[in-house]
Amino acid sequence: MKRENLFTSDLDNDDSVIDREEFVLRRESAALAAKGEKMTDEMLKTIGKGFGKMFLVTLLPFVLLIVGIACAYMAFDAYAETKAFPLALALVALFSLFFAVVAFVFARRYTKKKEALNDQTEKGWSAALDALHEERKQELSVPKDAQKLEVFTVCYSSDPDLATEGVYSNAETEVFREEGKLCFLYSGAVVAIPLDAIDALVKLPDTVTFDGWLKDAAFDGGAYAQYGITKKELDEIEERYTMQGCYSLHFDYDGTPLEILIPLYESEVLLPLIGITPAEE
Repeated sequence: MKRENLFTSDLDNDDSVIDREEFVLRRESAALAAKGEKMTDEMLKTIGKGFGKMFLVTLLPFVLLIVGIACAYMAFDAYAETKAFPLALALVALFSLFFAVVAFVFARRYTKKKEALNDQTEKGWSAALDALHEERKQELSVPKDAQKLEVFTVCYSSDPDLATEGVYSNAETEVFREEGKLCFLYSGAVVAIPLDAIDALVKLPDTVTFDGWLKDAAFDGGAYAQYGITKKELDEIEERYTMQGCYSLHFDYDGTPLEILIPLYESEVLLPLIGITPAEE
């Protein structure tokens, strides 16, 4: 029986989606949501500006070097033909090569300073995002002892190159119990599933592919080594992780079979909260 995943990711709008509003117990205020969007926009603009300046500073010495080499080549070529040394070309070549060296030294110093500044900026943004998250938790009455738990979300997009069939995105939630419900803090809302609506926790045997690693510890070491997770780098930015199996939390709503997919390595958090022994599919 095919089940509908409660959590999805809209890649067109870079948004986490709750497909069933019926399960939303509380949602963050419009003011807090706007604050989060503004902070994200400012962070992306800061990163974009830094990248643009870094690119120009790095590009300049290479341009000067190419100009210098080209002018030197033309000067020697002209001398070979006419036996008269073209002073103007020689001066352009000399000054271009000189300023290329100066630009390389400047670029190196600028890069070091920029890296130090970026590190400070990153720490500042990280602290600001952590503060916003704590503000969200307080507004949504998320208990302090709520535990972090990853879920796999189904990705969709109008662009077939963005959403790859069978590749999930993993999102970090915070999970807790409240008045007979299993609650997830996800996408600015508390999503609540009645515990008595949960039919089963099924261990799916199929290979699962997901697009990121969110834990601080290495995916192939320590407590995670037992899951046989493998990593494939698609390019300098994009990665894929593969693991054999995952949990499917089964529940129904008005006759519609639903599920939440959860990594196997979250069993220590998940199992005590639901009190269900996993079944093999």
